Amino acid sequence: MFIKERLLKVLALLALIYLCLGGVLFYHQVINGKNLAQEAAAIRTRKVSVRDIPRGEILDRNGIPLTGNYTVWAACCLPRLITDAEQVSVELASVLRMDAGRLQKDIKRAARRGEFFLTVKHPLDNREREALIQARIPGVFLNPVKQRYSSDGFCLHLIGQTIQADAGAGEGQEWAGASGIEKRYDEELKESWHSEELVAVLDARGGIIPGLFGKIDHEWKEAASQRVVMTIDYKVQQLVEKAMEGRVKKGAVVVMDVGSRDILALASRPVFNPYKAGESLAEARDSPFLNRAFGLYHPGSIFKLVVAAAALEAGLVAEDDIFDCTGSHVFNDQVSIACWKEGGHGMVKLPEALANSCNSAFIEIGSRVGRKQLLQYARRLQIMDTRIVGYPGVEGGGYVRIEPGAPALGNACIGQEGVMLTPVQVASLITTIADDGQWRSPRLVKGIQQLNGRWEQAFEPGGGTRVISRPTARQLQDMLCLAVEEGTGSQARTSLVGCAGKTASSQTGQFSVDGAEHLDTWFAGYFPTDDPRWVVVVLVEDGVSGGRSCAPVFKEIAEGIINFETAIIRR
Repeated sequence: MFIKERLLKVLALLALIYLCLGGVLFYHQVINGKNLAQEAAAIRTRKVSVRDIPRGEILDRNGIPLTGNYTVWAACCLPRLITDAEQVSVELASVLRMDAGRLQKDIKRAARRGEFFLTVKHPLDNREREALIQARIPGVFLNPVKQRYSSDGFCLHLIGQTIQADAGAGEGQEWAGASGIEKRYDEELKESWHSEELVAVLDARGGIIPGLFGKIDHEWKEAASQRVVMTIDYKVQQLVEKAMEGRVKKGAVVVMDVGSRDILALASRPVFNPYKAGESLAEARDSPFLNRAFGLYHPGSIFKLVVAAAALEAGLVAEDDIFDCTGSHVFNDQVSIACWKEGGHGMVKLPEALANSCNSAFIEIGSRVGRKQLLQYARRLQIMDTRIVGYPGVEGGGYVRIEPGAPALGNACIGQEGVMLTPVQVASLITTIADDGQWRSPRLVKGIQQLNGRWEQAFEPGGGTRVISRPTARQLQDMLCLAVEEGTGSQARTSLVGCAGKTASSQTGQFSVDGAEHLDTWFAGYFPTDDPRWVVVVLVEDGVSGGRSCAPVFKEIAEGIINFETAIIRR
């Protein structure tokens, strides 16, 4: 009996021990198995980032990425797989046009430090990439790198840039927005990142297993559901940037949707390679970092639209009023303002005066309106308003400041001294006229969106305000149509669609070495004329004239948009 009791106790103890062991095994294999597997995998894997800047995405209005969508190639090596560093260095130097001795030192140093990956050169051009593929150098491979920005500066002045900043004690470096959308939405983009890494698996001795090398591992931060969605249309932006190539060395283009006031495209020139910003800074004579779409310029003859609107609204001028242009408007024996057309336009009515950009006629009209009333209508038309929905903090907005005296008023009436506007503000003015006198704030950001499509924060278009009557807006529309059909804007005319617009050439007071004055030239217009949908503003610094330098750019953009829309309808 005593032996039997002892046996039972022993069996119970053994059962308890087995039960405990089973519980431990259950915990580690079932409950904590995933974590242990991840830790084991981490010990046996090494990773190299495929994305150059881990931040949240910036999308166009249709969900097309404007960042992180540009793949380039880097030449990398695996120091642990290289047995002859000298030979590999010589072959690499020959292919990549680099110093062999320097390469050998870098490879040996990486091997001593236990580094698994070494980036040899980034980015590679097509010749280098093809040569490296053909060379088949042991331990060397091509690594696809997803750049956040396009090397040609596509949409860069709007997207902005990032800089590396100290993330705090023990947290290393992080990327912080320095300009544009990157700066204005830094917190949202900083907390929302998606990493992609190239993975290498190690064997028990710490060597790389070649057959298990090359997998891309994706990781989303938990807060990575947020993306900034802009109003920019990727394809329209492409059209604009292509149209500017070779034609706009310095200047800006803005495309705005008439119905919503969404900015569909915005580009500034010159542009720069964000990955060689230091070189651009050293050669910053043409200010490539400046976003000229928000820069201040004399609007020139475009301001005549404000003068005409004020005079028509106040009943101080009629379309059949006749003005006599002799080639200049004389204020007194010492002061006069010349018309651009030598000898003058002769006897012209208001529509022809605007279509042919007659200075003398508009100085006379402005004198009827008067300084005080012209300032009131400039404020009423909201042309100095700097608000852009979803894009706060635009500084240095335009102004209209007219000094007392007839000559100062005359200069203002032709958009010179006392009047400064940005291309975005000019686009807003043209859109107000095209929309029958309704003003709204432009919009550049639609909102912050989660990955599932739900809006975290939506920026709705601003409400409309009538600033001029529909009859006055329609009269101005007819004059803008005439300017393209018969006036100074004829080079904007296209057979695809009816266009309306106004040219301008403003003096800058700056001269070239041969004594010629630099001009800021404009074309601001809309299309189609029967149902306005798009406004396009083109600014070219140091241009010849608005008709010669800017109108052809407007035409190319208009035709591109119409062709694109037609292709969508046919689908």
